[in-house]
Amino acid sequence: MVGAGISTSAGIPDFRSNTGLFKQLQDKYNLSSPEEFFQKTTFLKNPMYFYEFTKLFDLSKVNATISHKFMNFLTSKNMVKFVFTQNIDGLEKKAKIPDDKLVFAHGNFYTGHCAQCNCSIDIEKINEGVKKGEVYYCPSCKGPCKPNVVFYGEGLPVKFFESLQQLPEVDLIIIMGTSLKVNPFAMIPYLPEIHAYKLVLNMEEVGQFGYYFLESDALFIQGKTDNSVIKFLKDVKL
Repeated sequence: MVGAGISTSAGIPDFRSNTGLFKQLQDKYNLSSPEEFFQKTTFLKNPMYFYEFTKLFDLSKVNATISHKFMNFLTSKNMVKFVFTQNIDGLEKKAKIPDDKLVFAHGNFYTGHCAQCNCSIDIEKINEGVKKGEVYYCPSCKGPCKPNVVFYGEGLPVKFFESLQQLPEVDLIIIMGTSLKVNPFAMIPYLPEIHAYKLVLNMEEVGQFGYYFLESDALFIQGKTDNSVIKFLKDVKL
């Protein structure tokens, strides 16, 4: 389970810190709350906001981090059931983690749809609109189209819920770089049918995983995820 904290060393800002992406967007667009930027209603009213953001959020020159490569390494050892990611930067794909292992809980920029009628849209047409600074509208209903990034007010991908059904089989959950504040993603470690150990690599205590609330079946390693991953690999000698 990973969040924005594993991508900060690649130069991508996190979402929820005082200088994170939410705060930057709130200040730039004078929003009542940072989350308002990612509301579906905001996009339907002002789709150009997100198009401008997408143009600035250029991922073509951003590379996978040590934390991403760590997940690829474990996958190559046939030790990974799924990689659940909250991130929309797609660096998991750059790290060559197989698609059948990847669960983009909050979507990604690889496919697109109409925000009004929900029909599938060729992502290249949306990308072309982003480059030109022009919103691409659905040929069927004339609604604004966007990448398949999940906004507040939209449902999570079907694959997320299908993958949850297979989690009782796992014996270890590794949690890296996430605040564990956004449900239903954040509920995964607490599902009653899961009896796995938890390894938490994070800058801060999250959920019930910290020095004062640590369960007997969990280990919390505080610090930057890249540094913690290196230490972990040295210690376990995989």
